[in-house]
Amino acid sequence: MSDDITRTLVREIRFLKQRVARLEGSEYVAQAGSLRCPRGDEKTLDSDGAISVDSSDFWILVDTYEDAASDDLVTIDGGTDGQILIIQTTNSVRDVVVKDEGDNIKCGGDITLGDSTDRMVLLCLDGSTWYRLCNADN
Repeated sequence: MSDDITRTLVREIRFLKQRVARLEGSEYVAQAGSLRCPRGDEKTLDSDGAISVDSSDFWILVDTYEDAASDDLVTIDGGTDGQILIIQTTNSVRDVVVKDEGDNIKCGGDITLGDSTDRMVLLCLDGSTWYRLCNADN
C-alpha cells in the first residue's frame, strides 16, 4: 500500500474507533488500539447499477448484474450520516466500475475495481451521498 493510502486509512481508523463506541452489541470490536471489522455480505448490482446497504454494513463484496464481465455502480441506496463503507469486487474476472457523479457517488473520476484485492473506502454524508476517501488498486 502507498504511504498516502496508509496515512488516510490510519486517520479513518481513528475516526472509526470513536464511532465503534456507539455500536453496542454489534460485531465491530475495538480492542487494544485496533479495529476489527468482519467482511460482510455480497451485494449484486441491480439492472440500474444500484446496491442497497444498511447502517450495519461496513465491508461488502459487490458483484455485477447477471455476472456480466463489467458493470457500473452508480447508486448506493441506504446508509447513514458518517457511515464508512469498504467495497471490493467479488470476482477478479468481473469488473465493478464505480461511477463518479453517477447518482449519489462522488469519487473524483470513475474507479474500476478489477481485481478481488482492489478496495475503495467511502464516507456517507447527509445520509445519502457517498464520497471516496481512498482506494487501493492492487
